[in-house]
Amino acid sequence: MYRTLICRPVSFSFQNMLELSVYDEDACSQDDLLFTVRFDVAGLPLNEKVLLTFKSNPEVRSAKHTRISSIPETIMTNGVIVGPCFHNREEGSLNVEINSLPKSKKITLAEILSSECLPVFSLCSLSSQNNLDVRLGYDLCPQEQDFLRKRKNIVAGALKQVLGLETDLQDHEVPVVAIVTTGGSTRSLTAFYGSLRGLQTLNLIDCASYLSGLSGTTWTMGNLYKDANWSRKNLNEQINETKRQVTKNKLDGFSPERLKYYSRQLRQRKQEGQKTCLIDLWGLVIEYLLNDGKDNHKLSDQQHAVNEGQNPLPIYTAINVKKKYSTLDFKEWTELTPFEVGIIKYGAFVRTEDFGSEFFMGRLMKKIPESRICYLQDTILDLSSPNQLTQSEEYLSLEDTGFFINSSCAPLLRKERKVDLILHLNYNSGSQTEPLDQMCKYCKEQGIPFPNFELSDEKKHLKECYVCEDAENPEAPIVLFFPQVNDTFRYYKAPGVKRSPSEMKDGEVDISSNCTPYSTYSMTFSDEEFDKLLKLSEYNILNNKHLILQALHVAVERKKKLRNNLSSYQAS
Repeated sequence: MYRTLICRPVSFSFQNMLELSVYDEDACSQDDLLFTVRFDVAGLPLNEKVLLTFKSNPEVRSAKHTRISSIPETIMTNGVIVGPCFHNREEGSLNVEINSLPKSKKITLAEILSSECLPVFSLCSLSSQNNLDVRLGYDLCPQEQDFLRKRKNIVAGALKQVLGLETDLQDHEVPVVAIVTTGGSTRSLTAFYGSLRGLQTLNLIDCASYLSGLSGTTWTMGNLYKDANWSRKNLNEQINETKRQVTKNKLDGFSPERLKYYSRQLRQRKQEGQKTCLIDLWGLVIEYLLNDGKDNHKLSDQQHAVNEGQNPLPIYTAINVKKKYSTLDFKEWTELTPFEVGIIKYGAFVRTEDFGSEFFMGRLMKKIPESRICYLQDTILDLSSPNQLTQSEEYLSLEDTGFFINSSCAPLLRKERKVDLILHLNYNSGSQTEPLDQMCKYCKEQGIPFPNFELSDEKKHLKECYVCEDAENPEAPIVLFFPQVNDTFRYYKAPGVKRSPSEMKDGEVDISSNCTPYSTYSMTFSDEEFDKLLKLSEYNILNNKHLILQALHVAVERKKKLRNNLSSYQAS
C-alpha cells in the first residue's frame, strides 16, 4: 500500500486527470516504468477520505470533449507560449491569435454545442505575467540590465586606457564586447586559460561585458567564477592549480572508494527530487578531474562575481533536443547564467536557483535543491531536467552545443544584448574554420545580422586572426576570429622575439595531426604539453594586439556614428 499527500491547484475550466506512475527503482540509472493509471479527480468528494483500487495497465477512456465551462480563465503569454490550452481531442486544437486579444477584458473564446451536454462556453482574459515564477519575455532580466549599467563604467575606463583616448566615453559610445569560445574538452580548458592570460596582459578583459562557453571552456569558467574578483588578479595561481589537476594520474577516479562516493552522490541527488541518469556519473568524474574533493559550487553562486560588474557576465550554452530526432532536425538554443536559465526561442526563463524544480502554470510548486555545478559542466554535455519552459516534452534534454555548432556565439546574437564586437576564440579539433562557417550559415538562414566569413586558398595555411565586418549593416557585430594555429609561434617565443636554435623545440606544438596529444578524448596532458598549448594560445592573442585595438576603435566609432545619425534623423 502506498500513502502520500498530493497538493496541486486545479482549474475546473478543463478536465483534471491525476496520473500515477509506478517505477522499478534504480539508484544509479533512470527508473524503469512498470505501469501508469489515470483518474479524473472531478469524481472525488471534497474533504472526504476515499479508498481507490487500480488495476495495472487499465484501459483509459477519454472523453469526446475536454470540459469547458463558463468560469473565466486567465491566460498568461509573452506572445509565443500560452497556458492553459483548450482543445478538442478529436477535432484538434482551437487556434487563437493571442496578440489579437484585448488585454484585461473578458471575451468569448469558444462556444461548443454537443448532443451529449448542455451548451457551454468559455470566457477568458489576457493579462500580464505578474507574480509568475517563470519569466516570459525577450527582454534581459532586471539583474542582467543592472549588471550592464555597472559594467559599462568599467568598460568605458578600460577602453579609454587601452585606446589612449583623451576624453571619457559617453554611455552611448561604449560598445558591448563579448568573448566567445568553442568546446574541446581538456584542450579547450587549457587553451582558454592561455587566451585569457594574453587578454589580461593587454588589459583587455575589462573591455568585455560577456564571456560565453560550452563543453571544456565551461570548466575554465566554473573555476574562474568561484573567485569574485578573478579578472583583477594574476591568473597564474589558477593556471598552476589547473595544470596540477590536468597532469595528475586519473586512475584514482575509478577506485572502489571513489565509485562508492559516486553512488552516494547519485542516491542523494535522487532523494532531493532530481531526475538522475548515467551522464550525472560523468559529471562526478569531471568533478574529480578538476578538483581534489567535492565541489559544492553552484551556478547561482557566481552572482557574487558579477554583482558589482567586476567581471564579464558568464553565459553557459547548451541545446535542447528531442531524443527521437537528430540535432539537424530539432534543436533549441538554451542559455544558463548566474541569474536565470531559459530557452531563447520561447522567451521563457526560470531563476537559476529554481532550475530543476517543479512548476505549475508558471508558478513554483515544489522547490528542489539547485544542482551542484559538476552536474552542469558537461551539459552542457547532457542534462535532463523537468521541462517547465515548453510543454512538448516532460523533460528538457540539454546537450553540448558542439553537437550542432561548436560555438557559444548564439546567446550573444540576441538583439536585446546589442553586442558590437565578438572575440571568437576557436579551440575546435579538425577544421578550424568550421564553427564560424556554420554560424555564418545559421545566421543567414535565420535572418540574424552577422558578417560573412569566406576563405579560399588560405584554409591550407591559416593566419592567427581574421577580422570580419559587414560595413553596410551596423547591426551586425564585428567578429575577430582566432583559429587555433601554430604559425609564427614556431619561430617567436614572444611577439618580436625570435627563438634561439636551442628554443626551437618549444615552438613545436602539434595541434592538428592524427597523433596530436590534444585530442578531444585526451583528459590528461604532460607538464610540457600543458605549457606548450597554454603559451601558444597566449601568444596568438599578444601577437595580434594591433588587430584587437583596431577593432575596438572601429566599434567605438560605429557607436558614435550611429548616435550622430540618429540625432540628425530626429532633427529632420
